[in-house]
Amino acid sequence: MQKTANDDIPLPPQPLLPSFTALLAAGDLEGYGRELCSQGVGWVQHFQFPLLAAHFFPLRRFPPLKSPPPRIQLLTLAVSPGTPSTLSDLEALYHLFLLDGDEEATGVCIGIALQSIIDSGHAFHRFQPWRERAEKFLSKDSPAPLVRAFLALFQVWAEIMGPGHLASAGVLLEPMRQNAEQAQSPSLIVFHAALVAYISFWRGDLSALEIVLADVKPFAEDPHTSPLAVLHYRSAFALLKTLQGAPEEGRRIYCDLLKHPMLEVVSPGLWLQVLGNYLYTVATLSDQKEAERIGSLLLARTVPEYNHYYHSYLHFNLAIVSLVRGRPQKALNHAFESRRYGELSESSNVARMSALVIGQALMELDRDEEALDHFRIWLPRWKKAEYWIIAVLGAIEMGYILLRLGRIDPARDALRTARAMVPKNERIATLYRPGDYACRLEEMLFPEQMLAERARKTPITITTLGVFSVTIHGGKTLTDKNWHGSKAKKLLQTIIALGGTRVSTEQLAYMLWPDANGDLAMNAFKVTLSRLRATLAGGDKEIRRSILVVKQKRITLSSRLCSVDAFVFMDFVHRAGTPVLQSDAMAAALAMYSGNFLEASADYWIISAGENLRERFIQATLQLCDSLATGRDIERTIPLLSRAMEFDPVNEAVCARLMQAHLHLGNRVKSLDIYNKISKDLERQRGIGPGPMLRHLYLQMQKN
Repeated sequence: MQKTANDDIPLPPQPLLPSFTALLAAGDLEGYGRELCSQGVGWVQHFQFPLLAAHFFPLRRFPPLKSPPPRIQLLTLAVSPGTPSTLSDLEALYHLFLLDGDEEATGVCIGIALQSIIDSGHAFHRFQPWRERAEKFLSKDSPAPLVRAFLALFQVWAEIMGPGHLASAGVLLEPMRQNAEQAQSPSLIVFHAALVAYISFWRGDLSALEIVLADVKPFAEDPHTSPLAVLHYRSAFALLKTLQGAPEEGRRIYCDLLKHPMLEVVSPGLWLQVLGNYLYTVATLSDQKEAERIGSLLLARTVPEYNHYYHSYLHFNLAIVSLVRGRPQKALNHAFESRRYGELSESSNVARMSALVIGQALMELDRDEEALDHFRIWLPRWKKAEYWIIAVLGAIEMGYILLRLGRIDPARDALRTARAMVPKNERIATLYRPGDYACRLEEMLFPEQMLAERARKTPITITTLGVFSVTIHGGKTLTDKNWHGSKAKKLLQTIIALGGTRVSTEQLAYMLWPDANGDLAMNAFKVTLSRLRATLAGGDKEIRRSILVVKQKRITLSSRLCSVDAFVFMDFVHRAGTPVLQSDAMAAALAMYSGNFLEASADYWIISAGENLRERFIQATLQLCDSLATGRDIERTIPLLSRAMEFDPVNEAVCARLMQAHLHLGNRVKSLDIYNKISKDLERQRGIGPGPMLRHLYLQMQKN
């Protein structure tokens, strides 16, 4: 939708068409001008500006005409950079074309006028009279499909860059595709798709974005399609790849686009759009170094100060760069500048975009209440304008802030609000945040759902807390006869006990075959590993190949194919306690601890791993009980502490807390029973009596 910034386009030279070559050879300048008037207006509508510039170039060898035909004047304005006088010149030409009844040139003149205002980047109120002329022009039946599609394109851009109402822009787009097809213009078909993609992106309708881009791919590959249209298409396609979870592929496309020779000479809008979309990919990848490079590119380009829209978009992108690089105060300053320039340009859509970054920067500066108020103000505004992708992320950011403030239920409500705004079966796209940003919040707020989802996705489930069991794909639980001996089972248990990731194969061979020499032990390990893979795969070749991967003498159990309850428990406990304790989530995490780790095993490394897991369970239980006691919900601590005592009957810290809870509730007898029981257990298991903390509690009870 952008024309080139000057008429000396440094692109591969375009040969003159034969008819023009013949006229030049005959010295027929007047005939050359008539032919240019006839065909040039069509080239403009097909966005073939390099072709138009190539046919203008020979005119420089001749003295300028004192009174060039109106169409030549129009084409000169179309191919030359915008100047302050352009709009007044177009005003005069518009009335002249109306008087001459030149309908095609009239429509093109209106489109170029709208483009001239877009390129100027300021005083967008000037759109209004030209948009009214466009509506009047298109209300007639006589304009040809080509000029109708051409003019609709600029109407849509004027709507987006001015008021920014996506619904209104969508209505204007509806007849454009049909007119472009009737005109057999691949360039306008591709431009139409790029606009639909733009609107679908901000609406969060990623399925529509994917469909429209796939639909026009043959036109984008058509050699007759304008390079400008292809640039828009490729930028949208790279953005789609990032949204689909393939940011590296998106990065490759953007890197190719940034090397395109035309990108250096197009007007600032397209150049900024490509860099802005690329920034989204860079933010998804959390690539600070590349963000810094993009920031340097943005600052290196010189644009007139009066181009307020460009400077607004520039500061918006610089704000994102600062945010990705972990400089929130700088991001906030740029976002405020973006908003200021947006107001000067009289554009609403940049204000909506900069508002998101303002909220994100406030959040990163720990100005949580201020950020919450900001998002509460802007959320209904984004919804009203149908900028759903921003509204969704605004709600996600509110969820993170509320979680950080310990307001768990409101945080969950914010996440539900975000989900409700996402089209069915679409994933949440998080702008200028890491790709898993929304998923991380969901996991922290709804851990039980994450557990169910993990179990559903992994074909193998391993239970180690309590009684050991393995269920392979198809729901089959392995029995002793499936293991083909005890070593394969012990190998799996040992890999899990040692963390499941990058476990030394030499260490495993030594631990399981301590009496064998190095080579014999390693051979035994390899045979056992092969049997273990076959047992877990259950005949599935892909699982057998991927379930246990050895690299550089270290073995890893695939978390994609296998869910281990001990690992899930540790993960959930961490999430439930970070960044603040979530009582319901921690309670759900503790409920996963259904028994001590591989309690039937006597191997020292498994016992050690079990002690670490049990200690983490006890710590998490006490952490949750502290939180409940602070909230005067002491009664809820009793079943939690009682359950912890079942798994660690001689843990004096848990026992003391349980005794205190019963005493607080006036149940002195129950507290004494607990003291007497642990006294017997300590004597039987360790040959010692209760420690100072328990004795102090006991003496207090005796006094009372």
